[in-house]
Amino acid sequence: MTLFPLSPSRWQSARFLLAVGTLFLLLGFLLAKTVREPSQPADPFFNSLHPHTQLLLQAQLLTPFALTDHHQRTVTLFSFNKKWTFLYFGYTHCHSDCPQTLQILKQVYDLIEQAEEVENTQVLFITVDPQRDTVAQLANYVPSFSRHFLGVTGKLNPLTQLTQSLNVTYQRVSKQGSENDYTLDHTTSIFLIDPLGRLRARFLPPHVTDIIVSDFRKIREHYAEECCLPSEPLKTIFIKGKNGDKE
Repeated sequence: MTLFPLSPSRWQSARFLLAVGTLFLLLGFLLAKTVREPSQPADPFFNSLHPHTQLLLQAQLLTPFALTDHHQRTVTLFSFNKKWTFLYFGYTHCHSDCPQTLQILKQVYDLIEQAEEVENTQVLFITVDPQRDTVAQLANYVPSFSRHFLGVTGKLNPLTQLTQSLNVTYQRVSKQGSENDYTLDHTTSIFLIDPLGRLRARFLPPHVTDIIVSDFRKIREHYAEECCLPSEPLKTIFIKGKNGDKE
């Protein structure tokens, strides 16, 4: 078989096509890698946390709200001032996730209390069932896990404002026989609010005490200089972030 040499023009075209093909292969490789491996922050601190700890690149200021704790005191955004707060949303008639998570939060609190680190730390259990979870009901339920925990309830509208700002979902599942005989499917993440009243991180289920304690200490140390809520209106607060489930 006789081979004919490529003319200069054909050779240039071949080189061009080869270069274009190589470029498309490279772009395809990078795209596939991005799909397989979602981009991670360059800051190694983010990668030092457990995969079930979801740290926000920028802290999210919560929507103002007004609820009531089981001591009949008003709970607002300023209740988070100068404190790191663990929030968990559930309800007292819950038979699995809620008592299990509250027990884990008790273990978390006990560990940091033993290390004398709870002066600026609190735990709030916020009901998603205000119809049944009155102040009296929460006063009987929440302290059975820890006398340091606060149960929080209130009217549906402010509760909805708070849950929506945190992307907390819950849905009533009715049972036959009684209007008050129902369960609630709800988000089971634990939310960490910083001393500026902002969502800083979520601890995703399944919850493990040692992981939560370890990552909480890392987060608290990393953002130690960010404290506290100013006295001026909340609209003047600016985010200072560093670079930034169902039952």
